[in-house]
Amino acid sequence: MKIGGLTVFLLLFVTINSFGQSKTTNDRLFIKVTSKLKNDEKSFQVFQALYKEYTIDNKMKNLHLDCFLTLLISFYNQGIPLTRLIKEDAFIEMFKRMGKKSIQLKSNEFRRSYQQLISNYANYNADDNDPIQPGGKEYFLKFLNGYLILPLTDQGEPEKK
Repeated sequence: MKIGGLTVFLLLFVTINSFGQSKTTNDRLFIKVTSKLKNDEKSFQVFQALYKEYTIDNKMKNLHLDCFLTLLISFYNQGIPLTRLIKEDAFIEMFKRMGKKSIQLKSNEFRRSYQQLISNYANYNADDNDPIQPGGKEYFLKFLNGYLILPLTDQGEPEKK
């Protein structure tokens, strides 16, 4: 069976086009989620609480970050969107930078640090190569959709059908 040049071109075009559309859809979803997180006061309060625990660990010279990790895991198990979406390492790196600058909790710079964290796609749990969560990208996209559809945030409880 011979495949003509037009057939190969069409297959290539459809493949490239469908890849581009899913990436565009994912980009739109990411933009929606980041804008929702920017306006979500409860997520900001979670960020503040995590930072407080991180600073306690630092003052106690706790290299294992027990207080921070205990709270992070607790929030994660409660289904708090911020802790489900953002990588543990991203929080730690941001908090290290904030500690070096001695950023105060109620300052505008603190809020800017939060917005910087949530605006960087690299900080999100969307890794397909994660041995703990195989198929991470698929899980991540489902969670993002769920976060937009069923917001358990300060914007109200989800509607019951």
